[in-house]
Amino acid sequence: ITTHTKTKPKILYIELLNQPCNYYYDIIHYLEKETILKTAYENIDEEIKLFMPDYIIVGFGITNCGTRKPTLNLRNCAVPVYIILNKEYVALDSKLEWIKEQKPLCVFTVHHDYLKYELACNIPFRRIMWSADNLIFKKYNNNYSYDVFFQGVIRNEQTDNLRLKIYNNLKK
Repeated sequence: ITTHTKTKPKILYIELLNQPCNYYYDIIHYLEKETILKTAYENIDEEIKLFMPDYIIVGFGITNCGTRKPTLNLRNCAVPVYIILNKEYVALDSKLEWIKEQKPLCVFTVHHDYLKYELACNIPFRRIMWSADNLIFKKYNNNYSYDVFFQGVIRNEQTDNLRLKIYNNLKK
């Protein structure tokens, strides 16, 4: 995200305050540390007025909303919006409907069906990787030996017997 001026763009990153994972915010904050503000969407209208951002990024916690449609409304916002789509396997149609209503400049997703979403919404979608190099992982041919990588989350239910889980799945 760049502006045509010599100053860094001011970015307002909207996220749920109780969102446990700050992966994308941390990346953006590292690159734009002087010009980013993270806020909860409950105060969004006031934050936009006070901070006067050049761009708004909607964090993936907003689309991590279970089986319902996200409730954030930026339809009347005069600031360009980008959305990070999350949990594409739950309530996707509702989320895509919400995205079309928001009219963002672009939507980012880790899902490989991003072009299908782009066609459905008539909005540009870009695939971003969670924490893997897509030049190495998720190839659809057999020109590589391994498809094991760190997913980015460390919770007990995921790491219990991790070596055994990897070993038992090597043939997959």
